[in-house]
Amino acid sequence: LINCLIHFYKRKKISMQDAGLSVRFLSHLTIFLPIFALSFCVVWSLLMNYDKATYTHCEVEELLPSISAVIGGFSPQKFVWMICIALVIGPRFIFAKLNQNYLLSCCPGRSRAVNINYFLNCLEILGLMTLSFVPSAEIFIVHAVAFTMFIVTHHGSMMLITYYLKDKRKRYVKKTLVKVSISFILLATYFYRRHNELCEPYVYSMFAMCEYMVVLCNMAWHGFIIRDFISYNMLIERRSESNC
Repeated sequence: LINCLIHFYKRKKISMQDAGLSVRFLSHLTIFLPIFALSFCVVWSLLMNYDKATYTHCEVEELLPSISAVIGGFSPQKFVWMICIALVIGPRFIFAKLNQNYLLSCCPGRSRAVNINYFLNCLEILGLMTLSFVPSAEIFIVHAVAFTMFIVTHHGSMMLITYYLKDKRKRYVKKTLVKVSISFILLATYFYRRHNELCEPYVYSMFAMCEYMVVLCNMAWHGFIIRDFISYNMLIERRSESNC
Protein backbone atom coordinates (compact mmCIF):
# COMPACT_ATOMS: atom_id res chain seq x y z
CA LEU A 1 0.00 0.00 0.00
CA ILE A 2 1.41 3.39 -1.04
CA ASN A 3 0.51 6.09 1.45
CA CYS A 4 2.22 9.46 1.04
CA LEU A 5 1.51 13.05 1.99
CA ILE A 6 2.77 16.05 0.02
CA HIS A 7 3.28 19.27 1.98
CA PHE A 8 4.33 22.78 0.99
CA TYR A 9 5.85 25.07 3.60
CA LYS A 10 8.65 27.59 4.08
CA ARG A 11 12.09 26.10 4.25
CA LYS A 12 13.37 24.51 7.39
CA LYS A 13 15.47 21.51 8.25
CA ILE A 14 13.78 18.28 7.15
CA SER A 15 14.32 14.65 8.03
CA MET A 16 16.60 12.56 5.82
CA GLN A 17 13.79 10.01 5.62
CA ASP A 18 11.66 12.50 3.70
CA ALA A 19 12.06 13.58 0.07
CA GLY A 20 12.33 17.35 -0.22
CA LEU A 21 12.41 19.57 -3.31
CA SER A 22 12.93 23.31 -3.30
CA VAL A 23 10.10 25.20 -4.97
CA ARG A 24 12.76 27.69 -6.13
CA PHE A 25 13.66 25.36 -9.01
CA LEU A 26 10.02 24.98 -10.05
CA SER A 27 9.48 28.73 -9.83
CA HIS A 28 12.45 29.51 -12.08
CA LEU A 29 11.36 26.82 -14.53
CA THR A 30 7.78 28.12 -14.65
CA ILE A 31 8.77 31.78 -15.02
CA PHE A 32 11.60 31.62 -17.53
CA LEU A 33 10.71 28.74 -19.89
CA PRO A 34 7.67 30.47 -21.45
CA ILE A 35 9.67 33.71 -21.85
CA PHE A 36 12.48 31.82 -23.58
CA ALA A 37 10.05 29.88 -25.77
CA LEU A 38 8.14 32.95 -26.95
CA SER A 39 11.34 34.92 -27.60
CA PHE A 40 12.87 32.05 -29.54
CA CYS A 41 9.75 31.46 -31.66
CA VAL A 42 9.36 35.13 -32.61
CA VAL A 43 13.04 35.79 -33.36
CA TRP A 44 13.57 32.52 -35.25
CA SER A 45 10.42 33.08 -37.33
CA LEU A 46 11.54 36.60 -38.25
CA LEU A 47 15.00 35.35 -39.22
CA MET A 48 14.13 32.10 -40.99
CA ASN A 49 10.45 32.26 -42.01
CA TYR A 50 9.78 35.98 -42.39
CA ASP A 51 7.67 35.94 -45.57
CA LYS A 52 5.47 33.02 -44.54
CA ALA A 53 5.19 34.14 -40.90
CA THR A 54 3.98 37.64 -41.80
CA TYR A 55 1.69 36.51 -44.63
CA THR A 56 -2.04 37.21 -44.23
CA HIS A 57 -5.06 36.73 -46.46
CA CYS A 58 -4.94 40.44 -47.32
CA GLU A 59 -1.51 39.97 -48.93
CA VAL A 60 -0.26 43.34 -47.72
CA GLU A 61 3.15 44.11 -46.24
CA GLU A 62 3.58 43.33 -42.55
CA LEU A 63 6.44 43.47 -40.07
CA LEU A 64 5.45 41.11 -37.25
CA PRO A 65 3.85 37.64 -37.15
CA SER A 66 1.07 36.65 -34.77
CA ILE A 67 1.78 34.39 -31.82
CA SER A 68 -0.38 31.65 -33.31
CA ALA A 69 1.78 31.69 -36.44
CA VAL A 70 5.13 31.50 -34.65
CA ILE A 71 4.20 28.81 -32.10
CA GLY A 72 2.35 26.47 -34.43
CA GLY A 73 3.27 27.15 -38.04
CA PHE A 74 6.93 26.29 -38.34
CA SER A 75 9.64 23.91 -37.17
CA PRO A 76 11.57 23.91 -34.87
CA GLN A 77 9.59 26.73 -33.26
CA LYS A 78 6.48 24.70 -32.57
CA PHE A 79 8.46 21.89 -30.95
CA VAL A 80 10.39 24.29 -28.72
CA TRP A 81 7.12 25.91 -27.64
CA MET A 82 5.37 22.59 -27.01
CA ILE A 83 8.25 21.19 -24.95
CA CYS A 84 8.57 24.33 -22.83
CA ILE A 85 4.84 24.54 -22.15
CA ALA A 86 4.65 20.81 -21.37
CA LEU A 87 7.38 21.28 -18.75
CA VAL A 88 5.55 24.12 -16.98
CA ILE A 89 1.97 22.78 -17.00
CA GLY A 90 2.49 20.63 -13.89
CA PRO A 91 4.21 23.38 -11.88
CA ARG A 92 1.50 25.85 -12.91
CA PHE A 93 -1.13 23.63 -11.29
CA ILE A 94 1.03 23.41 -8.16
CA PHE A 95 1.36 27.20 -7.90
CA ALA A 96 -2.36 27.65 -8.54
CA LYS A 97 -3.06 25.39 -5.57
CA LEU A 98 -0.51 27.18 -3.40
CA ASN A 99 -2.10 30.51 -4.30
CA GLN A 100 -5.54 29.15 -3.45
CA ASN A 101 -4.33 28.06 -0.01
CA TYR A 102 -2.73 31.45 0.59
CA LEU A 103 -5.89 33.34 -0.40
CA LEU A 104 -8.05 31.07 1.78
CA SER A 105 -5.87 31.92 4.78
CA CYS A 106 -5.98 35.66 3.99
CA CYS A 107 -9.65 35.88 2.97
CA PRO A 108 -11.47 33.33 5.20
CA GLY A 109 -14.84 34.98 4.61
CA ARG A 110 -14.56 34.78 0.83
CA SER A 111 -13.78 31.14 0.28
CA ARG A 112 -16.27 30.83 -2.59
CA ALA A 113 -14.53 33.59 -4.55
CA VAL A 114 -11.14 32.01 -3.82
CA ASN A 115 -12.36 28.64 -5.10
CA ILE A 116 -13.82 30.30 -8.22
CA ASN A 117 -10.45 31.92 -8.80
CA TYR A 118 -8.73 28.52 -8.51
CA PHE A 119 -11.22 27.09 -11.02
CA LEU A 120 -10.42 29.96 -13.41
CA ASN A 121 -6.70 29.27 -12.96
CA CYS A 122 -7.21 25.62 -13.90
CA LEU A 123 -9.23 26.55 -16.98
CA GLU A 124 -6.55 29.02 -17.98
CA ILE A 125 -3.88 26.33 -17.77
CA LEU A 126 -6.01 23.92 -19.79
CA GLY A 127 -6.59 26.65 -22.39
CA LEU A 128 -2.85 27.30 -22.61
CA MET A 129 -2.16 23.59 -23.01
CA THR A 130 -4.80 23.19 -25.74
CA LEU A 131 -3.79 26.22 -27.81
CA SER A 132 -0.15 25.11 -27.55
CA PHE A 133 -0.77 21.57 -28.80
CA VAL A 134 -3.51 22.33 -31.35
CA PRO A 135 -2.08 24.79 -33.93
CA SER A 136 -4.47 27.23 -35.57
CA ALA A 137 -3.39 25.97 -39.00
CA GLU A 138 -4.64 22.45 -38.20
CA ILE A 139 -7.88 22.88 -36.20
CA PHE A 140 -8.61 26.59 -36.12
CA ILE A 141 -11.86 26.46 -34.13
CA VAL A 142 -10.31 24.44 -31.29
CA HIS A 143 -7.29 26.75 -31.18
CA ALA A 144 -9.52 29.84 -31.22
CA VAL A 145 -11.79 28.54 -28.43
CA ALA A 146 -8.76 27.57 -26.33
CA PHE A 147 -7.17 31.00 -26.84
CA THR A 148 -10.42 32.74 -25.89
CA MET A 149 -10.74 30.58 -22.77
CA PHE A 150 -7.13 31.35 -21.87
CA ILE A 151 -7.64 35.12 -22.19
CA VAL A 152 -11.06 35.30 -20.50
CA THR A 153 -10.18 33.11 -17.51
CA HIS A 154 -6.85 34.86 -16.95
CA HIS A 155 -8.39 38.32 -16.89
CA GLY A 156 -11.30 37.12 -14.81
CA SER A 157 -8.82 35.83 -12.24
CA MET A 158 -6.77 39.04 -12.38
CA MET A 159 -9.79 41.24 -11.68
CA LEU A 160 -11.16 38.89 -9.01
CA ILE A 161 -7.88 38.89 -7.08
CA THR A 162 -7.17 42.59 -7.50
CA TYR A 163 -10.56 44.22 -7.06
CA TYR A 164 -12.69 41.75 -5.06
CA LEU A 165 -10.30 39.74 -2.93
CA LYS A 166 -7.98 42.79 -2.79
CA ASP A 167 -4.80 40.76 -2.50
CA LYS A 168 -2.20 43.02 -0.86
CA ARG A 169 0.84 41.35 -2.44
CA LYS A 170 2.30 43.91 -4.88
CA ARG A 171 -1.21 45.26 -5.37
CA TYR A 172 -0.18 48.43 -7.22
CA VAL A 173 1.84 46.41 -9.74
CA LYS A 174 -1.01 43.95 -10.23
CA LYS A 175 -3.57 46.72 -10.73
CA THR A 176 -1.27 48.23 -13.34
CA LEU A 177 -0.93 44.88 -15.11
CA VAL A 178 -4.72 44.48 -15.19
CA LYS A 179 -5.22 47.91 -16.77
CA VAL A 180 -2.37 47.51 -19.26
CA SER A 181 -3.44 44.02 -20.32
CA ILE A 182 -7.09 44.99 -20.83
CA SER A 183 -6.03 48.08 -22.79
CA PHE A 184 -3.94 45.97 -25.16
CA ILE A 185 -6.79 43.46 -25.58
CA LEU A 186 -9.08 46.28 -26.69
CA LEU A 187 -6.40 47.58 -29.06
CA ALA A 188 -5.76 44.09 -30.43
CA THR A 189 -9.49 43.65 -31.11
CA TYR A 190 -9.60 47.00 -32.92
CA PHE A 191 -6.54 46.27 -35.09
CA TYR A 192 -7.74 42.73 -35.89
CA ARG A 193 -11.14 43.95 -37.09
CA ARG A 194 -9.59 46.82 -39.02
CA HIS A 195 -7.17 44.45 -40.73
CA ASN A 196 -9.95 42.11 -41.81
CA GLU A 197 -12.21 44.93 -43.00
CA LEU A 198 -9.74 47.31 -44.69
CA CYS A 199 -6.63 45.19 -45.39
CA GLU A 200 -4.22 48.04 -44.68
CA PRO A 201 -0.46 47.46 -44.49
CA TYR A 202 1.10 46.99 -41.04
CA VAL A 203 -2.23 46.90 -39.20
CA TYR A 204 -1.89 43.18 -38.53
CA SER A 205 1.59 43.89 -37.17
CA MET A 206 0.00 46.29 -34.68
CA PHE A 207 -2.38 43.50 -33.70
CA ALA A 208 0.56 41.14 -33.24
CA MET A 209 2.39 43.68 -31.06
CA CYS A 210 -0.68 44.05 -28.85
CA GLU A 211 -0.93 40.27 -28.67
CA TYR A 212 2.70 40.07 -27.50
CA MET A 213 2.02 42.63 -24.78
CA VAL A 214 -1.03 40.74 -23.49
CA VAL A 215 0.97 37.52 -23.23
CA LEU A 216 3.90 39.31 -21.56
CA CYS A 217 1.48 40.81 -19.01
CA ASN A 218 0.22 37.28 -18.36
CA MET A 219 3.78 36.04 -17.81
CA ALA A 220 4.58 38.98 -15.52
CA TRP A 221 1.39 38.41 -13.48
CA HIS A 222 2.18 34.76 -12.88
CA GLY A 223 5.81 35.61 -12.24
CA PHE A 224 4.85 37.89 -9.35
CA ILE A 225 2.51 35.26 -7.88
CA ILE A 226 5.05 32.44 -8.24
CA ARG A 227 7.82 34.47 -6.60
CA ASP A 228 5.72 34.67 -3.42
CA PHE A 229 6.30 30.94 -2.95
CA ILE A 230 9.98 30.82 -3.91
CA SER A 231 11.04 30.15 -0.29
CA TYR A 232 8.82 27.08 0.04
CA ASN A 233 9.80 23.42 0.03
CA MET A 234 7.75 20.60 -1.47
CA LEU A 235 8.01 17.68 0.94
CA ILE A 236 6.92 14.11 0.24
CA GLU A 237 6.47 12.63 3.70
CA ARG A 238 6.43 8.94 4.46
CA ARG A 239 3.71 7.87 6.84
CA SER A 240 4.89 5.65 9.69
CA GLU A 241 2.30 2.94 9.10
CA SER A 242 3.25 2.24 5.48
CA ASN A 243 6.08 2.44 2.99
CA CYS A 244 6.21 5.20 0.45
